[in-house]
Amino acid sequence: MTLGQYPLRWHGDSVAGQRVEVGVSHHYKREQRRARIIALIAAAVLLAIAVPLFAMPRLRLDVAETLGVVPNHDREELLSGASGLELVVLVEEIPVEFTLPIQEYTAVYVAERTSDGVVLHDLNINRNISVPLQRYDYISAAADRSSILLVDEQARPARAVLVTIASGEVRELPPGETDPGIPGDWTADIFAGTAGCNAVSPDGNWVACATGAPRVFGDWDLYIHPAGQSKDKTYLMNGLGSTPILGWAADESALYLQNEEGVIKIPLDLDDAG
Repeated sequence: MTLGQYPLRWHGDSVAGQRVEVGVSHHYKREQRRARIIALIAAAVLLAIAVPLFAMPRLRLDVAETLGVVPNHDREELLSGASGLELVVLVEEIPVEFTLPIQEYTAVYVAERTSDGVVLHDLNINRNISVPLQRYDYISAAADRSSILLVDEQARPARAVLVTIASGEVRELPPGETDPGIPGDWTADIFAGTAGCNAVSPDGNWVACATGAPRVFGDWDLYIHPAGQSKDKTYLMNGLGSTPILGWAADESALYLQNEEGVIKIPLDLDDAG
C-alpha cells in the first residue's frame, strides 16, 4: 500500500460516512412527510365533523343530548310546527302576603285550526272537542277558570263559542254576542306570552323556568325548582327556536311547552325532582 492510496481509503471512509448520514436524513424526512399527511387527514376528518355541527344546530343539539352534555329528559312531541296551534294556558294570580303575587300556569288545551274548523285537544282527559268555528281571534276565560270562550271577531256578525273545561260541553252563542252571561273579562285574551321564571305550578309548590340566551347547544334551557329554592334546579332540556310558552298539567304530572317547533309534553315525577 502506497502513501498515495492512504488518503484514498480515508477519503473513501468519509464518503461512506456521508452516505450513512444521507440515509438517516432521508429516513427522517420520510417520517416527517408521513406525520404531515396523517395530521392533514386528521384535520380533514375533524373539519368534516365540525362544519355540519356548526352549520346544523339541530344536529349539534342531538349529538350533545346523546353524549350527555345537555339534559335529555323524557319528552313527547304532541304536535309539530307552529301553524294553527296554540297552547291554551290559564294564568291565575294568587296574592302573597308581604310580597308580589305569584302566577299559576295551568295548561288545559292545545287549540288547533284545521281545514274542518277548530279542534281543542284536551290535556286533562283523552278527548278532542270540535268547536263550531272556522277560526278564532282570541280566547278569554271565566273568572273562576271553569270555561273558555273562543271568539271570531272577523265573522259578520261576530261569533263566539263557550267551552266548559270539566265536561267539555260546547255552547254556541247567538250571532253577534260575545258575552256568555257569566263572570269573566270576555274581551281579554288569556294569552300571556312566555313566562320566563314565573310559571308557578297549580299547587304553588314548584316553578318552571325557560331562559333564552346565546349558547352552544340550543337557544334556551328549561328547568324546574321548588318554590323559594331557586338554586335547587332540575334541568329538563335545551331547545331550539324562540323561548317557549309554558303550562303545567292540572295535576302537575307534566309540563307543556310550545314554540315554532311544536307542542311538547314532559312527564314529571316531582317526588324525584329537586
